[in-house]
Amino acid sequence: MYLKQVELENFKSFGGKMTIPLMEGYMAVTGPNGSGKSNITDAILFVLGPKSSKAIRAGKLTDLIFDGGKTGKKAQYTKVSLVFDNSDGILPWNDTTVRLTRYVKMSANGEDYTSHFFINDQKSTLTEFENLLSKARISADGYNLVQQGDVTRIVQMGGIERRRVLDSISGIASYDADISRAQSERAVATDNLERISFILDELTRQIDALKKDMEAATKYLTIQDRLKMSKAQMVFRNLEDRRNELAGSERNRVEAMQALDAIKQELVAKAQVIEDLTKEISDVEADIINRAGPEYKKISDDILQLSVDIANLSDRIERMETENEEHKINIKKNEEDTIEANKSIEALTTEIDNNSIAISEKSSKRDSESEKVTKIQEELSAKGGELKELQERLAVLEPNIDRAEDKEADLRSAATSFATRKEEISRSLAASEEAVKDTQFNIKDAEFSLAEIKKELKDNGADAIREKIQAEKA
Repeated sequence: MYLKQVELENFKSFGGKMTIPLMEGYMAVTGPNGSGKSNITDAILFVLGPKSSKAIRAGKLTDLIFDGGKTGKKAQYTKVSLVFDNSDGILPWNDTTVRLTRYVKMSANGEDYTSHFFINDQKSTLTEFENLLSKARISADGYNLVQQGDVTRIVQMGGIERRRVLDSISGIASYDADISRAQSERAVATDNLERISFILDELTRQIDALKKDMEAATKYLTIQDRLKMSKAQMVFRNLEDRRNELAGSERNRVEAMQALDAIKQELVAKAQVIEDLTKEISDVEADIINRAGPEYKKISDDILQLSVDIANLSDRIERMETENEEHKINIKKNEEDTIEANKSIEALTTEIDNNSIAISEKSSKRDSESEKVTKIQEELSAKGGELKELQERLAVLEPNIDRAEDKEADLRSAATSFATRKEEISRSLAASEEAVKDTQFNIKDAEFSLAEIKKELKDNGADAIREKIQAEKA
């Protein structure tokens, strides 16, 4: 591998494009002072990318752009390419010729710039440049290029520093860096292997658990299939049983129809016999009437009338017994309704008392809030300078007052609803009393006791509650 040529464009003193061919082996570049010999070295270092622009004798990279000379126009960019012969493949690039190009362009403001790198006209980075050149032991900060004063400085430096220079030139330092990087990568790989081993163990445990789950699921599916088969067999057997029962029922139906036909025939024969007997009885009765006269007919009519009267009395007795049972059931039901009504009245009385207490508490709270409002209004009258603060306090208290008034209205509405419900229950009780009074005499004592209880509740409990609600409304 060797450097075949250097291509310059607007670099330092070289305006426009210029190509400098370099032959394989030893080659010298000669010329008078100021002809640009050192600028060729600077161009090579520019592409290799030194850490400091002072290595290429410039304060900043934009100083490398051709300034136009005495009469020309200042260029806006510079471009340098190093063309290497890579026939021996020292550079790890799949080509026999490797072109490394660096391009620097001024920005529109004339102060900033952009820098770009290319490998064989493909966009790249300085890091890729350094990695590629390190394989050929080429570095901008190394000793591939021996500049003025480098030999004297090497002779005067200490042994350790000189050893570092030799290691850098020979490539040992690069190998050491590769070894260090490889060791770091090995440590990272070891850590990754440990993590992978841990993850693998965890996955192995999960696989074992999944295998157990799979075995259980397989067993479940097998049992489920057997269950489905058993259910199907059971359904089939039930179907066969139903078919057999249906066939037996059909045989029974046929036998019953045959028996019914026989009975119908027998009935026809019996009907004929009855008709003959009836005709014979009629003839006998007519003969008796003719012989006995009108007295026999009257006795027959009286017997028939007595039979009808006996039947009517039997029906009446049966209806009276049924009505008596219904009265007993109604009495029992009315007693149960009365007990439930008393319980409802007691519950409503308790609820009304609780609501009355709540109404009193809300009224007190409303009076308290009203006093606070009055106090705030007085403060507003006395202290005009604190108007804003007092208005804010009033705005906070007014919603509480409104909520208290709404709650009080709800409670009063509930109390009114409870009173209405109580009156409905009282009317229902009165109707129950009327129904109970119409029952038999053996429950009159219970009716009297119930009436006394209702009277006591009506005189003492209901009136007192009603007066309390009316007083709270007032």
